[in-house]
Amino acid sequence: MNQIDDKLFVGNYIAATDRQLLTDNHIRLVITVCDFRYVSDHQMDGIEYFVVDVNDTEWADLLTYFEDTRRKIANTIARGDNVLVHCRAGVSRGPTVVTAYLMATNGWTYERAYQLVKSRRSSVNPNPGFVNQLKLYEQMNLRLDANYKKFRRHILTSYMPSIGHKFILKYFERRNYVENLFTISMGKQYHCIGCGKHLFNETHVIENNVTTADVDQNGDQYCNKLYIEPQEWMAMAPINDVIPTPVKSLVCPNHLCVRSIGQLISFNVFVCHCPRHKSLSCLHIQIFCDSIVKKFI
Repeated sequence: MNQIDDKLFVGNYIAATDRQLLTDNHIRLVITVCDFRYVSDHQMDGIEYFVVDVNDTEWADLLTYFEDTRRKIANTIARGDNVLVHCRAGVSRGPTVVTAYLMATNGWTYERAYQLVKSRRSSVNPNPGFVNQLKLYEQMNLRLDANYKKFRRHILTSYMPSIGHKFILKYFERRNYVENLFTISMGKQYHCIGCGKHLFNETHVIENNVTTADVDQNGDQYCNKLYIEPQEWMAMAPINDVIPTPVKSLVCPNHLCVRSIGQLISFNVFVCHCPRHKSLSCLHIQIFCDSIVKKFI
C-alpha cells in the first residue's frame, strides 16, 4: 500500500484485507475497484466499503464512475478520515480512479496527476483503455458531460459491443446516470411521421463533429443516413439469440402505428465512409429519414 497524499492511499487486495495495516493508517473508506469477493470475507467494523466491479480490460468502463468515486473520497477526507483505493494488483484500475480524483480535485492534467501517482507507486500502469478514458475526462473539463458525443460513444461501445448484448440494461443504467448528473440539452426531438410518437432526441444521433468546410476540403460527400443510440423502447435484448439474420426491421413503438422507421444492423455488417460516420464502430441502428419528422423544442 502506498500513500499518494496526506489522506489517500492506493494498493492491492492484500492491503485491503490487512486489518493491522488499515488500522495503523486510519483507513475509514475502502474503495474496491474489482470483484468484491476479494475483500468481502475481511470487512472490518468502522470501515465503509464502496465497490466498483469493473474488469481490467481496454473496453471496460471506469469513466462513468469517476464522479461517484470522487465524491466518496472527497467526503471522507473532508471528515478528516483516510481512504484506500485498491484493485486486485494495485496496477491499473485502482490507480486510474486515484488519478481521476487528483485531476478533478486539483484541476490537473492527466499527465500531471499520473506522474504523481506513478512516483508514489512505481508499479502503476493503467491499461490503454483507462488511459484514454482519463484523457477523455480531461477533454470534458473534468466533468462527465453527457452532451459530449465522444463520451456517449464511449458508453455505447463499452456496454453494447453488439445488438442484443447481455449488457444492454447496464448500458441504459450508466447512460441514464450521466444524463442525470448535470443539466444537459437533449436537443431537437424526432417523431414518427405517421403517428407523431416521440422516438429520440438530437443528442442520441451518432455522428462525427464535421463542418461543410471539412467536406469541401476532402471532396467527400455526406450520406443521407441517420444512426442513433439504442432507445429503451426498442426492447433489443433478445435479438441476437432469436434473430439469426444480420438485419431486422425497426417499427414505431406505438402499437396502433407500427410503421417501419428503420433497421437494426449487427456489428461488422455496415461501415459508412462519409465524413459524419467515418471510423465510427457503433452504426447499428439506422433510421429511415423519410419516416421521421424533426420538432424544435
